[in-house]
Amino acid sequence: MAMMEPEGLKTPTTLASWPLAVARALDADGRDGAALLAMAGLSQPVLEASPGGRVPTALMTRLWALVQQQTGDPAFGLKVAGHAQPLHFRDLGIMMLACQRPLDVLLALVRYYRLISDSVHVQLVSQPGRLGLCIRELPQVPVHPMALDAFTAGQLRMMKLVGGDTLRAVAVSLSRPAPIQPAPWRKAFGVLPAFGAPETVLWYPRDLLEAPRLGGNEALVRQGESGVQAYLAGLDGAPGQDPVAQARQVLRAGLPAIGTLDDLARAMGLGVRSLRRLLDQAGPGFRALKDEVLMEQACQWLRDTRLPVGEVAARLGFNDAGSFSKAFRRHTGTTPLRWRRHHPVG
Repeated sequence: MAMMEPEGLKTPTTLASWPLAVARALDADGRDGAALLAMAGLSQPVLEASPGGRVPTALMTRLWALVQQQTGDPAFGLKVAGHAQPLHFRDLGIMMLACQRPLDVLLALVRYYRLISDSVHVQLVSQPGRLGLCIRELPQVPVHPMALDAFTAGQLRMMKLVGGDTLRAVAVSLSRPAPIQPAPWRKAFGVLPAFGAPETVLWYPRDLLEAPRLGGNEALVRQGESGVQAYLAGLDGAPGQDPVAQARQVLRAGLPAIGTLDDLARAMGLGVRSLRRLLDQAGPGFRALKDEVLMEQACQWLRDTRLPVGEVAARLGFNDAGSFSKAFRRHTGTTPLRWRRHHPVG
């Protein structure tokens, strides 16, 4: 029977807390969660003995398919979200609960989502007045629609824990096919999602995301982040990144919310002066590094998606397509449309 995925393998994996949450939801539904885990090739005693372990995402996909078959409930992933508590996600849960602003929760998630699962890519996208948490499926890595339901509904629960009941998603797009009865999704998200979308996105009002909250604890954030970094370093089997590479990673994950050096320093847990000195010593400086990452992301979207140029500009935080086109031309020597014509959608 397949169990835990050894650390360091490139096979996509998911934190063992997720199949355990599925088992708890099945038990609460009057079913035998342990038996269904076993049918998927997972052992509940082994998972419980090592909740920080990993399971291959392929086994999770098999488990979700069995759940749908056994329950006959296409919305069961939404129920699983209620059985996945923040502390089940180890130090990342501690870190997010202690964040100073709801926006910091999103920044922590886009930076460290691999702790939960590396079978998707998570990043922030922008539109006027709102920011979106975008979950994009990876090529050749099948992810069951129930898994995305559980992840997104669980993330919304986390945001309400930190930001209160007034912090709600103003719009939701789900890549899953439209269900026959959408009422459970409307209830879970507070709005009727747009189903069959190219990407899964939860949209939040920018002003509420940036509002400070009582109960934030910077010391706990630092403590949790150290634990997350140690866990991921062990998972990768590699030493920590140099500060510039780390800054690039954080910028790529957090754009456009990370707009200033202060924002980047906060996201990295460094002082502003220390970060400025590190970037200046390495050569690029903050502005050049940010522009480089912006244009790398722009090229990726122009090449790999069919998003209109105006939508790419908005997602990257530009006020309009014209200002984006000028910046893009300065960086590449050509316009976004010409660049796209020479780099067809993959």
